Amino acid sequence: MAYTPMQLAEAFLKTGELEDALDALNQQLEAEPADEEARRLRVQVLMRLRQPEHLAQAMADMDAISQKTATDWQTHSILAMQSGDAQSAIDAIQQARTLAPDDERLTERLLDLLLKAAQYDEALALVREQERTWRWLEREGDVLVLLGDDMLATARYGLVLAQLEQFKDTMREDYWHAFRVRALLARAHAYRRLEHSDPAREHYLAAQAILGDDVSIMFNLGLLQAQEGHIEDAITRCKAAYMNASETLQAEMMRSLIDDDYTLQQIASALAN
Repeated sequence: MAYTPMQLAEAFLKTGELEDALDALNQQLEAEPADEEARRLRVQVLMRLRQPEHLAQAMADMDAISQKTATDWQTHSILAMQSGDAQSAIDAIQQARTLAPDDERLTERLLDLLLKAAQYDEALALVREQERTWRWLEREGDVLVLLGDDMLATARYGLVLAQLEQFKDTMREDYWHAFRVRALLARAHAYRRLEHSDPAREHYLAAQAILGDDVSIMFNLGLLQAQEGHIEDAITRCKAAYMNASETLQAEMMRSLIDDDYTLQQIASALAN
């Protein structure tokens, strides 16, 4: 019994033979150009092959689908990002949200795209349309940081911490600690940038009480000492943290010291020597 191209494509996909699946789908669409399911499947195969020359074909296939679903628009968004067209990726997710307004994952995807495109005002407006849960309040705080409003960000992170207290006895303990640490550190960083040393230290130490001896927290406590004028103690603490950090974290620490501030330059010089 002869198999149809679609049957062959499905069989090849099950065995991971993507090139053969693509050949079968090409045959199917040559015979039936209006077969949108075959076109959707070919897009998925082209994306899995991850070859630059396949991107244009995948985009052409998406454009040819007349009745796009929310999933189709999500795929279109991914392809647009892969081709470097951030605005088209954003527009596609907006279309997906129109078709599936209750899908919170689409809103999260849109927010991430707006942030990648540095459209911070639009991102803030989007976040503020959402329910005032701790997750969205945290995202609002993150956007406010990017906008340079650390003071308001500290207030949002404070609301996050307050709401998380309500889940202390119902959320899995390791998750609860992780979410709490994330908010504590975000608030501590904002306070440190505002040069509010006491609340910054309080939040760093609260996070440290959960994490234990964390080199990143030690480093930031050193930066607090520098802000307070205790430069030698700051260098000692920051250098100890730096020496015990991974290469990736060391690079991140050095990036945080790229500033015209003379005190930070002193710390950077000490770490480099």
